Amino acid sequence: MAAATFEQPSLNHVLGLLLKDAGISAAKLAERINIPRATISGIVSGRTTDPRASTLEVIAKYFDVSVDQLLGKQPISSLHQKTNSANLVSIPVIAWDKASVWPQVLSGIDANTVESITVDEAAHGKFALKITEDAMWPQFQPGTTLIVDPNKTSKNRDFVIAYLESNDETVFRQLLCEGKRRILSAINPDFPSLEMQENDKILGVVIQTRSNFST
Repeated sequence: MAAATFEQPSLNHVLGLLLKDAGISAAKLAERINIPRATISGIVSGRTTDPRASTLEVIAKYFDVSVDQLLGKQPISSLHQKTNSANLVSIPVIAWDKASVWPQVLSGIDANTVESITVDEAAHGKFALKITEDAMWPQFQPGTTLIVDPNKTSKNRDFVIAYLESNDETVFRQLLCEGKRRILSAINPDFPSLEMQENDKILGVVIQTRSNFST
């Protein structure tokens, strides 16, 4: 029998849903649990993916969920039911060499054969990629699905998908802006930083990640 899979949502996705469900802002949550706004904002935006255990415990306690539920390792039944009743759309998981020609490649995608994932309706028009290399390890494991917004303007420290023309290569890195220089930084020290050149371009900002675990 094939192993069942559990699609694990990211921390920032779960916290965003909890905030929406509670009808409060990230700033208001920070005020109520006495944690710096920057900390909560970093988690919600996805810039902070590995906060302190003490921070997670306080957030989980406020929403009356476990830390594992907050991290997406276990489902939250109330949110799951509301998500199922919401308007959802499917977006394709495309090959890395197709990202540089998105959305032109969309017309050539066969919905019956290409892999897709279900996302909130607000994510319509976006695409997904699966990590195949170790450049962003250990924070982002190979096999993790990246949900990419090609219309979101990138800013310093965003996680982005970038196209390097000289190598005809599409990569996943963290964007670091130093004056006019744009550096693509890997988390894994075995991979060098890459300075973007004039003809290189940002294809999109990673707005969410999902991981699959066999059960």
